[in-house]
Amino acid sequence: MSFPTANATLMTRALSLFRGRFPKVELEFSEGEPEDSYPGVKRGDFDVAVVFDYPEYPLEFSRDVEAELIFEEPMRVALPAGHRLAAAKSVRLADLAEEDWHCGALPSSCRSQVINLCREAGFEPRISFQSEDYEVIKGFVAGGLGVSILPELAGEHRGMVLRPIRGQKPIRRLWALTLETDARSPAVGEMLGVLREVCRAYPEQPVLRAAA
Repeated sequence: MSFPTANATLMTRALSLFRGRFPKVELEFSEGEPEDSYPGVKRGDFDVAVVFDYPEYPLEFSRDVEAELIFEEPMRVALPAGHRLAAAKSVRLADLAEEDWHCGALPSSCRSQVINLCREAGFEPRISFQSEDYEVIKGFVAGGLGVSILPELAGEHRGMVLRPIRGQKPIRRLWALTLETDARSPAVGEMLGVLREVCRAYPEQPVLRAAA
């Protein structure tokens, strides 16, 4: 089990590699956010789950679940392609203080991350358009309706550019969750190995990047 931005990138590659190497192992996959995946692993509904958190908003894992950090991705500022700062190598959030901002509407670490990064830059963001779907947010940005902060795995979008955030180095962390070692099957260990391999190779060999 994993979440959308990882599914269309890292997980697609990992599942393909695993199927090619272990064709006799039956694979099942479902999608869900960390608040669903984590309890599912604890109940034994899933053998492996990939979840995310932010260093400022860390997940707390119980003793019966093993959490392995498999990937760290930078957060980027998303700008319309025609924005005055679109050609900059990096962008100070303070220079976007007067812009309309986009993020999720529901209380979550994703929404809090955007708002708190803006506050650290010295301003309160004017949240004008809200959606839980990164594809929708990217569409808002590409349509010239404002700006946002997105994880790198959210990918590109026609009419939008992603730029590093100058002076701040926000990241999102990806964890692979399994039950404690003596309770998991050999196939789980093989899947973890594939996930490590894909995550190590991703910066040099990016896979499909059109995630939601």
